[in-house]
Amino acid sequence: MVPKTTSIIVATFLVGSIASMTPLIQTSAESYCLVGFNLVTNAEAATVDPEVPEIDANGDGLLCRTDIISAQGTPQILFTDNAASGGGACPDHFMRTPWPLGIDPDRNGNGFVCIKVVSSGKVVIIDDNKPCNVQCLPSPGTKIAFESSRDGQFEIYKMNSDGGGQTRLTTNAASDTEADWSPDGTKIAFTSLRDGNEEIYVMNSDGSGQTNLSNNAASDILPSWSPDGTKIAFQSNRDSGNFQIYVMNSNGGGQTRLTNNAATDVEPDWSPVDTKIAFTSNRDGQYEIYKMNSDGGGQTRLTTNAAFDFAPSWSPDGTKIAFSSQRDGNDEIYVMNSDGKRQTRLTNDVASDDEPSWGTEPNSL
Repeated sequence: MVPKTTSIIVATFLVGSIASMTPLIQTSAESYCLVGFNLVTNAEAATVDPEVPEIDANGDGLLCRTDIISAQGTPQILFTDNAASGGGACPDHFMRTPWPLGIDPDRNGNGFVCIKVVSSGKVVIIDDNKPCNVQCLPSPGTKIAFESSRDGQFEIYKMNSDGGGQTRLTTNAASDTEADWSPDGTKIAFTSLRDGNEEIYVMNSDGSGQTNLSNNAASDILPSWSPDGTKIAFQSNRDSGNFQIYVMNSNGGGQTRLTNNAATDVEPDWSPVDTKIAFTSNRDGQYEIYKMNSDGGGQTRLTTNAAFDFAPSWSPDGTKIAFSSQRDGNDEIYVMNSDGKRQTRLTNDVASDDEPSWGTEPNSL
């Protein structure tokens, strides 16, 4: 999903003409807008884009609008609903998704928004309006899960973002690695050798409730959560000896193969805003970056060169993919648009730079 040039942000990044609207007088306590926003009717909002009124989660026929200039100098229109939607439920066809806390449109500061892709291909993101007392992320970047061999074999630990509070979460004679935090911050998926082969496990964020999800005699590794926390993508060599991409429900059910070819498909990374999965494959002779739909359809090659491209990592807003590449003679970090365009080198040194990971803000790596 790539925002086009002039955006409408329906609390988001949409493209369209900027129409003039007459602000309404705020008539009740529920019909409020944040400072800098004007109250507008759904009909007025529809003159910008006919699907904008779909974000009217509380159904009162009113939205809030402001016109801004992005950091890149692009005119944008920001829409959000004017009142709470009741319990944080997203409107029909919207997916509740993690978002950097307090960054527009997360106006309630709970770390979640509602996202959908409209028929034009534009991305619509609105606040979920959920009070931060039910299901909220802790605070920006306050906890980090990691693996360490400090106690004899690799185990999963967590710590505060300042390095304090380092706590061991797994304890067994085998290795536990590749931790991936669930979108709501309550669970951690990881790879474990405790059963004699590599399996995908999940546990609560305090280390309790450790459960084997994949439960297969082959190697199942590299879990990656879907943005709504209901599914986990992973790689496995269970069916052909070579690794392929699979997906399962967050409870281990519904295990389904997504890729199926004689080559190797690895390193799945789920887009944080939609149903796309980026991955690495050597199906065309060398390792390149691909993406596909979460049902395995629409498999598309994004990079094309004679060297290896690998380790894709989506940006938090789903518009870009960072990756490692050997195209310049050694491993360097590159970034590209999610459609493969504008591939740009970010690091430039004689050492190896690998495994990029995006921060909590869309423009930080």
